[in-house]
Amino acid sequence: MRSRRRMPDKSSVDSSPPGRSALRCGRRFGRIGTGGTVRTTEGFVGREPELAVLGQAWSQARSGAPRIVGVEGAAGIGKTALVRRFLDRSAAGGPVWVSGDEAEADLPWGLLAQWARARPGSALAAALDRPMSELSAGAVIAADLRDGGPRVLVIDDAHWADRLSMTALRIAVRRLVTQPVLVVVVYQPGPAASPTSPLRHSPFATALRPS
Repeated sequence: MRSRRRMPDKSSVDSSPPGRSALRCGRRFGRIGTGGTVRTTEGFVGREPELAVLGQAWSQARSGAPRIVGVEGAAGIGKTALVRRFLDRSAAGGPVWVSGDEAEADLPWGLLAQWARARPGSALAAALDRPMSELSAGAVIAADLRDGGPRVLVIDDAHWADRLSMTALRIAVRRLVTQPVLVVVVYQPGPAASPTSPLRHSPFATALRPS
């Protein structure tokens, strides 16, 4: 049975965002942008292979092939800093940054409420006060993602995100065929049934595991 719950008040949620070697990694562990895993072992300084993977995914997204990149790793290894550096380099206009929180892991639609706050004129913001199922929320998100030019969505600490939002996001991405959208999911390793599962197992996803 689909859950139909009201989303939290958007005013109560803070949405402020806190080369070639990469291609060789991609060929070894899976084709970049079509699913697979890229493992790297270098320290944070440079992070050129990881940045190149993110950059290639963004290039593919801008060409009309939606992409998801999962950045998985233990706390404190610099996952968030890596994504921020990628955004600085890519000059992606108007990225949307949302994040999970342990205290809000069970808050229905908590992640989407952050999105609505970040984009007050979006289709999602307009639908914020209506009861929604994962399917209807996914349709609204897809409509929002289709509106405008190339877009990057970052979900930080996604292992603490609420499952309703994550499921709706996967539904939305599946509806995108040629839209220039890159979704970056940042999370800590966890069980197969973690909130990140709906996006990590998408056919559009590539896993990036810095260490």
